[in-house]
Amino acid sequence: TVTITITIPGGHLLQANDTAKVGLASMFGSMMNEDTKNYSAEQMAVELQKLGSNVSVGSSFDGITFNVQTLRKNLDKTLALVQERMFNPKFTEANFSRIQKQRLQGFKQAKADPAAVADAVFAKINYGPNSILSMSEDGTENTIGNLKLQDVENYYNSNMTSKGVKVVIVGDVKQEEILPKLAFLNKLPNKKIDLPKVN
Repeated sequence: TVTITITIPGGHLLQANDTAKVGLASMFGSMMNEDTKNYSAEQMAVELQKLGSNVSVGSSFDGITFNVQTLRKNLDKTLALVQERMFNPKFTEANFSRIQKQRLQGFKQAKADPAAVADAVFAKINYGPNSILSMSEDGTENTIGNLKLQDVENYYNSNMTSKGVKVVIVGDVKQEEILPKLAFLNKLPNKKIDLPKVN
């Protein structure tokens, strides 16, 4: 098997100067796992299953990560599906609305979880209420409730870049063999993403 992680700079930290949209990177990561222009999410899942592969997208504090697991013999076919996810997302109102509702439901449930409440309070005391470090990467009822599909599209159009991308590869594959297969990353816009400095 071969495991590849591709991390594009961005994520939660990008909202440090615009905390009204905290949780946007997390919503964006979820939306990147949905339909593409050529595959529904279900069709993509079936294709990956046939290959015995897994491709998932998620956000972190300072990046958007594409996680790829595949059998070596299916590497090319799997990377073709990674490209489909990366370059041809289809952001639909239906998927956005469903994920938004799930998130809002999750916030309501978290209010009844003492550990979740304690974590949130501790972070605010530790970093101060206005610091991005004290805010959940998932956002809040307020910030997620106010997000629009356009925000997700704007994130994609503004922050997908080949500059500063980190790639980690683990598995039975040589560097000279895998690098040409990842050349598609150069098709991403070559923009510098300035991540805000936080204390």
